[in-house]
Amino acid sequence: MSHASSDDQPDVGAARLLSRAFFYRGRVFEMSHDAVRLASGARLEMDVIHHPGGAAVLPLFDNDDVLLVRQYRHPAGQALLEAPAGRLELGEDPEAAARRELAEETGYQAERLTFLTKFYALPGYSAEVLYCFLAAGLAPGTQRLDADEDIRVVRLPFAEALALVYSGGICDAKTMMTILFAGALRRDGARPDKR
Repeated sequence: MSHASSDDQPDVGAARLLSRAFFYRGRVFEMSHDAVRLASGARLEMDVIHHPGGAAVLPLFDNDDVLLVRQYRHPAGQALLEAPAGRLELGEDPEAAARRELAEETGYQAERLTFLTKFYALPGYSAEVLYCFLAAGLAPGTQRLDADEDIRVVRLPFAEALALVYSGGICDAKTMMTILFAGALRRDGARPDKR
């Protein structure tokens, strides 16, 4: 079976929005029904979730411990071990959101944040982008949870958190990405690209 070269095919990144009709506007996200004309000429219709994005932060202590949070996630039907994270407010810088979520969920302030990566959480049907940071120079403070949050702070060695990613004990995507990228940065000093 022969495969056409990429030069023989249209750019799959080129598409034109034909129409967008919002049918749901909630507290966390909005949903629309979109019609799109693909570069191939095909028409695609789909429902899209519009989300402002989020920021996750992995607090790393000088002794190599990290702070994670354990909270119940109703859609998953269980409590998950996660990096502190939250939704971006309208127009909010991702680093500012990471600092805010770190303080609210753990009580800690960070002297410095290092950008690790950003990624689309669910690009098949959502525009949500998550930004991941590593926090250092930590100083304790007071946890400020929202009324609907029930969060427990968990401190453990970085090596244990990394092992939990590989064993399936940590299965939240943003947390996995944050720990894996932090591990690569710590191991080879790889500098992530700018946002």
